[in-house]
Amino acid sequence: MAGELVVAYGTRELPELCRQSIDYAQAWVKRDLPGRLLPVDGANHFTILDTFADPQGVLSQVCLAMLRD
Repeated sequence: MAGELVVAYGTRELPELCRQSIDYAQAWVKRDLPGRLLPVDGANHFTILDTFADPQGVLSQVCLAMLRD
């Protein structure tokens, strides 16, 4: 069984990059694999990493929650 996949993307990305993330997450869960899509409001592919570097950031919190589960 595969572990949970979280596909995160910034909402300030180009439309094509957003679409690719959405399609990838949909294809994953369509195969009954655990996962979800995580749009990060106002982020792009540079700034999204700031939410991982910040202990209170959305990506840090998601990773910590996955470790607890």
